[in-house]
Amino acid sequence: MLAKRLPVPAYDHLLKCSHAFNVLDARGAVGVTERANCFATMRALAREVTGEWKFMLCAYMLESEPAVKLCKDIEGGATDDGVPPTHSPL
Repeated sequence: MLAKRLPVPAYDHLLKCSHAFNVLDARGAVGVTERANCFATMRALAREVTGEWKFMLCAYMLESEPAVKLCKDIEGGATDDGVPPTHSPL
């Protein structure tokens, strides 16, 4: 979903993953190593969703010149044609 630049469905997916993890963890079905890996994966996904949401906010809601600069700063700079680079999929 992040590859398609859809932060809201990606956030919904993150919440479902978190809930499923919590259910499994409460039942003792997740080992210590798996638990750490799951947390790391969910944290990375949350960071990616947040970054995409910030980019979407800048790109579509704030179309002023300072906002364009902010979007470029968040995204890591634009390419020569002015189009910001796309996010890499997880």
